[in-house]
Amino acid sequence: MTALDERLPRSARMLVVAVSAAGILATLTALRIQPVVPSQELAVFTGLTVLASFARIPLPFPGSLSLAYALVLAGMIHFGAGASTLAAVLGAAAASAFRRKHPGIGPPLSRIAFNVGVTGLSAFAAGLAYLALGGPVGTLDPIADLPALLAHTGVFSLVNLGLISVALEAAGASRAVSSLRTSFTWSIPGFLAGSSLAVLLTLLVEVDRFVVLVLAAPFAYLVHLAYSSRAQSVDEEKRHSQQTAALYRSITEALALAIEAKDENTEEHVRRVQSLCLGVGKLLRLSPGELEALRAASVLHDVGKIAVPEHILTKPGRLSPEEAERMRLHPSIGADILSAVPFPYPLAPVVRHHHERWDGAGYPDGLRGDEIPLGARILAVVDCFDALTSDRPYRKALGREEALAFLGRESGKMFDPRVVGALMRNIDYLERDVPPEAAGERPAPAMPAGAARSLLEASSRDFPLREALAPFADRLRRLIPFKTIVVYAFDEDRRALVARFAAGAAAERLTGLVIPLGAKVSGWVALHQRSYTGRAHSTPMDRDGSRSDFEDLFDDLEIRELRSALLVPLATESENVGVLALYDDESTAYGEEQQRLLQTLSRTIAPVVARALRSERPVRAGLRARRGAVPSARSSRRSLTISN
Repeated sequence: MTALDERLPRSARMLVVAVSAAGILATLTALRIQPVVPSQELAVFTGLTVLASFARIPLPFPGSLSLAYALVLAGMIHFGAGASTLAAVLGAAAASAFRRKHPGIGPPLSRIAFNVGVTGLSAFAAGLAYLALGGPVGTLDPIADLPALLAHTGVFSLVNLGLISVALEAAGASRAVSSLRTSFTWSIPGFLAGSSLAVLLTLLVEVDRFVVLVLAAPFAYLVHLAYSSRAQSVDEEKRHSQQTAALYRSITEALALAIEAKDENTEEHVRRVQSLCLGVGKLLRLSPGELEALRAASVLHDVGKIAVPEHILTKPGRLSPEEAERMRLHPSIGADILSAVPFPYPLAPVVRHHHERWDGAGYPDGLRGDEIPLGARILAVVDCFDALTSDRPYRKALGREEALAFLGRESGKMFDPRVVGALMRNIDYLERDVPPEAAGERPAPAMPAGAARSLLEASSRDFPLREALAPFADRLRRLIPFKTIVVYAFDEDRRALVARFAAGAAAERLTGLVIPLGAKVSGWVALHQRSYTGRAHSTPMDRDGSRSDFEDLFDDLEIRELRSALLVPLATESENVGVLALYDDESTAYGEEQQRLLQTLSRTIAPVVARALRSERPVRAGLRARRGAVPSARSSRRSLTISN
């Protein structure tokens, strides 16, 4: 049985050297303990052992099984430890040297050396165990010598499979314990069949001439054929299961990406999370099945958000208790969706529990500590880290060090300390492995007023909008307190809001402020046609407030004070006009009564704003022409549909 990755890390190369040297030393020692006596029978036995080494059965894990063990044990019984070990080593060397993955390309020297070393150590250790329990050389009593026979089989298989499992872990292919367990499940029946065949061959030799070994070849071939057929059948079933799961996963991933778009995340976010999750999972030595579950869960963990309204997913501030309860349903809904798919790994539990907390205060089941699946704990940490370092509707992106500091503070409370430690210690290494297409630039903040002073760089007093709104603003201040009022007009070409009117504190700097549709507070109000009241964040990484429309202008002390906001959409029966926003300092807490009052007033002011904007269009078009601007190719305005 042989298996080893061709591209070896340093630890695996050191293991190859150590095992190869130990195997050679073991073979020389066996030859000293029981020297080889050349004979015709020994030559036939050695040749058959080498030939049997080529009859390999691929197994449903990295490695293969050969029929050579039957002849190794038969050689031990008939010729002794020296001949048996030497024949085993020659067979391993020949089979490894002449294996071809591609025409004309042989396996690397490291594979040959490792296989020779493993086989030499296995045969030598098994021979010592056989002799230690009184196993005879030259004759055999199957009943009396059964302990020695079983000892040879057990030690040979344990050393052989154990060394290969350790090598696979050193090469990063699998964990040694799980690999050894799987290897024993498949290989022990083969070793036992080989030992039975060895006993049969020995008994036949004792009653007849050595040529009986040749006559027994058809029996050995039938054993090989039966075992190979079963292994191929299992491999086909496994491949079919993987193909089916891959099909289901591709369909569900497409749905997950649609949900991410609904949540205003990006495919790059999904791929970054997947890359970081797999990196941390390997550091924490997850099994292959657990890694596959984590790979899928990192893409599919938010699929349950299909049941959450978009305005909740993208709300730029604190959720109401009802909205928070609705949001908390998405892990269990996602797990229910994925439970219907026959994935060959435990995916649904990772999705269900990725919002559990280490201290037990999470949801949906309130699990704590190690009760939470390790994959879910890894996903929770990585998803939080990437969310903190990305722009979100409710919070501006944080720097990497600030995000890591938050994870450190929450270690042992929200997150598993072991997972947090693995991420923080290896973040530079892990981020290097993020695919280039997923490591793109973070979303840029909205354009500040200084870079987009206005659409036309013209004084607003030249337009009817100020004449219409200035008296309204004075009267409104008597009903609802505010320091600044802004009317944002929807600009279709930019898919953005532009502050066309501002009065009060910092009005001059705020005029012309551009906010993309859906971004921050005013963009969310325009996109979802919902009113909003809230206060800007005092601590950006906590969802304790709103994402301020002015977060990029907080260098201005006057603007920084404008942390309370009351916003309503401006819409007529035929079009969405924009947003009416009131801003005040943090001492003002806008309530539902003020929100209802402003909504009522907005129905009156929206047609006024729409007419004023329409009257300005010819003037703006003339200014663009004089400045050499290219007019819009659209001949008519396509209005947004008002949502109910």
